[in-house]
Order: sequence, then C-alpha cells, then structure tokens
Amino acid sequence: MQFCGVFPLQRTTMLIAVIIIGSFLVSGGAATRIAPDTFHEAVNTTLIELDDNYLEELPVELLAGLTHLRVFAASNNKIKSVPEELFLENLEVKEIRLSNNFFKTLPSKFFAELPILEELYLDRNNLVALHDDAFVDCPMLRVLDLGYNRLVSIPVRIFEQQKESIQSLNLRANHLSSLEFIKGLKLLTALNLEANQVSVLQGGEFDGTPNVTHLWLAYNDLHQLTSESFRGLNMLRVLGLSNNAIEFIEPDTFAALKTLNELYLNGNHIKSLPDSVFLALGETLQILSLRDNRLEQVPVTIIQNLPKLQELDLSSNPIANLSERILQYNLNIARLSLTDVRLQRIGKKFLPNPKLITFLSLERCFIEEIDPEAFWSFGSLYSSELHLSQNELTILPKGLFRTSGLLRVLNLSYNLLTRLNPDTFASNSSLEELYLEGNKINQLTVGNFGIFPVLKILSLRNNCIEWIAEVFPSLMVLGLDP
Repeated sequence: MQFCGVFPLQRTTMLIAVIIIGSFLVSGGAATRIAPDTFHEAVNTTLIELDDNYLEELPVELLAGLTHLRVFAASNNKIKSVPEELFLENLEVKEIRLSNNFFKTLPSKFFAELPILEELYLDRNNLVALHDDAFVDCPMLRVLDLGYNRLVSIPVRIFEQQKESIQSLNLRANHLSSLEFIKGLKLLTALNLEANQVSVLQGGEFDGTPNVTHLWLAYNDLHQLTSESFRGLNMLRVLGLSNNAIEFIEPDTFAALKTLNELYLNGNHIKSLPDSVFLALGETLQILSLRDNRLEQVPVTIIQNLPKLQELDLSSNPIANLSERILQYNLNIARLSLTDVRLQRIGKKFLPNPKLITFLSLERCFIEEIDPEAFWSFGSLYSSELHLSQNELTILPKGLFRTSGLLRVLNLSYNLLTRLNPDTFASNSSLEELYLEGNKINQLTVGNFGIFPVLKILSLRNNCIEWIAEVFPSLMVLGLDP
C-alpha cells in the first residue's frame, strides 16, 4: 500500500509526518516526543527520517511491524538512550544514521537483528565504550562512522565479523592510543584516525589491511616515523600526518609506498630531511605539504626527486637562501607556496614552467628584486593567482606580467611601491582583484588602470593617495582610507 498525505504526530508539537511513496520525512520540526504507533499503519515504508528535531527518546515499539524498512535516520536530536529492541523486526535495514545525539553507551544487543546492515553513522555523540560483540550480527557492514565521541579504546576483536566487509572507518576526534582492532580488515580502504592520542607506529598496526588507500593521522602525538610505521600499506594514495610532533623521519620511511599521491607533513617539528626520503615516490607523488615545520634548509635533490609533483608547500619554515635550482626538474608544478621562506630575489629561472602554475604564494619572503623574465608565461594558459604581499618591493619591472593575460588575482599589499606602471601588465589583462594597500603610492592617473577592463576589487587602503582620476564601471569594491 502506498501513502501520500500528512499525519500529525502529537498534539503537543507542530511536527508532521509526510509520507511519500513509502517514505516518512519527519525532519526539521520541533518535536520532543514521538508516539509509539506513529508509523504502524505504513507497513511498507522503506525510509524514515526524524533528523533535526528535539527528540529525547525513541519508543521501543516505534518500528514494530515495518519489515520492509531499509533506512532509519534520527540525527541531530537530543536522544540520550535507545531501546535494545528498537530494530527487532527490521531485518532489511541497510542504513542507520544516529549522528549528533547525546547517548554515552548502546545496549549490547542493539544491532543484533541487522544481518544486512551496510552503513552505520554514530558520530558526534558521547560514546565512551563499545561492547566486544556490538557488531557481531552485522557481517555486511561497509561504512562505520564513530567520529567525535569519547572512546578511549576499542575491543580488539570487535570487527571479527567485518574482516571482509568494512571499507570505511572514521574514528576522528576520540581518545584512542592503541590500534590493535584494525588488524585484518582486508577490504578497508579509508581510515580516519585524526585527533586521537596515537604516539607511536612501531610496525604491525596495519597488518592485514593491504587495501587502505586513504589514511589520516593528523592531530595525534607522533614523534618519529620509521620504515616500519606503514608496513603493508602498499596501496596507499593519501597519507595525512599533519599537526603531530614529528621530529625524525628515517630515510626509508616511505620506500614501500610506491602508489602515494598525496603526503601531508605540515605542522610538525621537522628540522631536516634525509636526501633520499622521497626517492621512492618520484613517479607518483603529486602533492607535498611541509608547511609550518622547522626546516632550515631543503636539499635540492629532495624536491628534484619528485618530477610528478603538482603542489608544493614549504611555507612557514626558517629556510634561508633557497636554491634557485630547487624546482629545476619539477615541470608539473601548478600550486606553489613559499610564504615566509627567505628568498630576497626571484631570478629568471626560478619557476621552470610558469605557464602551468595557477597559484603562487611568495608572501613575507623579503623579496627586494624580481627579474623581468621571472614570470614569463605565468598566467598565460590558466586563470592564476599571485600573492606577493609583505615583501620589500620598491618597483615592478617593466613587462613583468606582459604575458599574464589570465592573471586574475594579484596581491601586492604592504610593499614599498610608490607607483603602478601600466607597462608592467599584459595589454589583454583579465585581472579581477588587485590589492595595493599598505604601500607608498601617492597618486594615480588615468592610465594606471585603463588596462584592467574587468577589475572588480581594488584595495588602496593605507597609502598616501591624493586623488584618483577615474572610476571603473566594472568595479564592485573600492577600498580607500576612511
């Protein structure tokens, strides 16, 4: 039987249930209670959504008789406990969403009658513990989200029945230090362990998980990485290790990760890197972030060993005198961030293939001089951004951006510029945003901006400008001193 109509849940609320083609949509109301027999007449319903209400409990009889139910959702409520037999008659349920509630524990047999359950979302609750056999009757569980709870440990054998089913496991923002429970999950591909208390990877933690492609370990307490740390993860493509306390990395740490595409090491305490540390990643690594570490130098060979690199971030390191040859063999770089790296001068050959770069950040690099050919072909092929703020530039060389017709954003804030020379830019400029605040410009003439027909944002704050000779029809934001 199909239903199409609206039915009141309780006189004490304004919440209504909308039943459309066998589905109940009861989300976004203000209900604090729901009657036990609310759905009893809709025996063929397959979907019930109770999200975004103020429900504090779910009656044990709520889903009685709904033998065709496939999806049940009650996220974003105030549920503090759930009845053990809630799903007793719902053997066909495949997805349960109970995110963002207030329960601390779950009944030991809560998932006992769910043989084809595939997706389970319990994130953003107050869970402090899980029973050893919590999922023993869910052999087809593929996706499990337990993020943002208060779990200190997880029973070692809790996933004994999911070794050949579970593919995605999110445990972000708990208090876990031991990872023994992960071993043997043969089909696991995505594992999120961010913001826990993992302090060591001594080897063996990932035994029996050969298909993991995405591993996130940011915001833990790791101090060192060794050749054993990622043993067996030969299919890994994305590895997130940012915001730990890593000081030491063995030369062979990544030697077996020959499929790795993205590596995030930003926000650690790394002072130096072995010359060969990324050698095995030369044919695969596309994104490398080393931002916000303590690197004083980066050997040229480290970066040159990564010819496939497309994104590189070395920002916020105390690197001095970075070699102009460091990117010589990196012809595929599209995004480059060197903020806070002391450069002083940008030479002609610093960027090996500028036309492919879409984002370039050179802020706070103490740059005093830029070769007129340094940005040749930059912004000629793709829409691009260039950030040069907080340097020591007094003048922009003539023709510096003459080939940058697709340069869209240019930030020159807080330099020592006294004027803006139109000869610096391309005649077919597509510049939309120009930031010049904090310089020493005192006068602008008609010719200064005539080459920017599509300029939308112009910021001139904190200069000494006496007058502006024209207004642009396309300008949306004009920032001047108050």
